[in-house]
Amino acid sequence: MNRRYEDNSFIRRAMMALVPQKMKNGGKNESAKKNNNGSTVELRNYRLSNSEYETPNTGTKMKSERELEDLAWSIDDFEVPKGRQEILSSIFKQIFGLSLLLEVLTACTYLASMPHMALQFRENSTQGTVLLSSISEALKMISYLAKDLSVTLNDNENILKGLDYIKTIDTFSSDYIYLFSPFQYCRYSSKTSETTVVSTAGLDVFSSLVIDIGLKLGDISRAESSEKMAESLKITYSQTVSLLHKMFADEGKKITLQKKDLAMLEVVNGLKSSETYGKAALLISIAINTLNPVLCICFFILLISPSHQKKWLQPIQNNFLAYLIPIMVLFVLSFGLLLCHWLSEILYYSKVSSFFNKMNIAKFSLSSGFIMLTVCIFFYVLTAYRFTSVLCRSSI
Repeated sequence: MNRRYEDNSFIRRAMMALVPQKMKNGGKNESAKKNNNGSTVELRNYRLSNSEYETPNTGTKMKSERELEDLAWSIDDFEVPKGRQEILSSIFKQIFGLSLLLEVLTACTYLASMPHMALQFRENSTQGTVLLSSISEALKMISYLAKDLSVTLNDNENILKGLDYIKTIDTFSSDYIYLFSPFQYCRYSSKTSETTVVSTAGLDVFSSLVIDIGLKLGDISRAESSEKMAESLKITYSQTVSLLHKMFADEGKKITLQKKDLAMLEVVNGLKSSETYGKAALLISIAINTLNPVLCICFFILLISPSHQKKWLQPIQNNFLAYLIPIMVLFVLSFGLLLCHWLSEILYYSKVSSFFNKMNIAKFSLSSGFIMLTVCIFFYVLTAYRFTSVLCRSSI
């Protein structure tokens, strides 16, 4: 039984599937012909019968009607225009380049010992001089006691002869510049140009100073391990701060604290907050340095997936948007962590700087690591903008 094909969209798809490329580019276009009984429709050099397509010259059977219809739908639904492919490819190249740049910047910011903050004690005012002198005298007494204990415990005359009572704990000397970063802190001596690097949660400024005191104390007392003594002193400091914080908090619930107690409570809260911030900054830095290489690899796979016919790339090619969304989630998470670190670092700097300026005993400033962190924020925003362009074009 013959049928008339009046579906223009179907005819258009049939033309796309059957007409040779050379006939699309040049030559005369022939009008479609239809006979009286409607049994066949001729399209250029082809005749459409009720079940199969034949060429008028050779009579070769091409494809069945059903197969051609499926092919036409396949072309309409999945073929991406060449111009759009070029645009997406260009955007992905930009995203991949930006992700590589971000990887380098974050590595420099967190892993290359680039300091985020710098501290140098000074004696510019009478109040600052008195306070630093009092602290230095107290540390001298501790140094002498440590030396005496080391002689008593070792009971060796050679140790007694080798002791230098001039050498004391000089952590708060103006000759030192302290540089703090998430994974460590550095002590630079302006006199000897010597730099000491200690791995710790460096952005906890006060705990880092306690560790420095412990290292000096272990060196002076000739302990078996200065690092163990520094760690013990840090644990003691941390437990003391926690105990004082809890004590003042409990007393504040029962009675009204006096002005002196309130000032002490403010200092204890500041030390506790500094300790919490140092640990949080360390964890955020680890997370960012883990996510960024993963994102860089994902962007590279998305970049090469359209142009490579590999089996393991076929799921990505068939469900491009489904793979793009999880990568976008990882990108937003990484950007959120970096932005959180940047904002918290500004807040932490303002509080610690206010404390040192109030006491007038030290110069506390932001350093090159914070500038790099700000540059990372800018490039994250730029990458997010390009990523949004890909999502918009993929959803069309």
